[in-house]
Amino acid sequence: SFRSVIARRNKRTSTKRAERKRAGKPKDERRMDTWQAKWKPPRPVHRNPCLIIGCSDEASLKESFGKFGEVKEVFAPKGQNFAFVHFEDKYDAENAMNALNGSEIGGKQVKVTDGKGANKEVAAWRASCMAAFKAK
Repeated sequence: SFRSVIARRNKRTSTKRAERKRAGKPKDERRMDTWQAKWKPPRPVHRNPCLIIGCSDEASLKESFGKFGEVKEVFAPKGQNFAFVHFEDKYDAENAMNALNGSEIGGKQVKVTDGKGANKEVAAWRASCMAAFKAK
């Protein structure tokens, strides 16, 4: 029928028009700018403690992380290449992680991650502690 012909033509032209509009823009610019895309939570999810891989010097870790809030405790297992830093305010850990990841602490390049997440080095250390405990 005549209406279906007109409807198909309008659909084709509107699709072509939209394709021409998007043609020159990179993919990230084509996204809609909505409030959901811009929304940030009022406070970040806490990531206390921080796991520092690459440095186990407690004094330099306390000094570096102390700039972001009051450090409650620094735990560096003997003979290991990692340490944990606990903050008094659990939200300070997020700021410290973002700022210090990839930086140099105590003359060594460090990687700072969430201390609650899985890590191969920490898992191996925990397994060796458990094996030593069971051997007693």
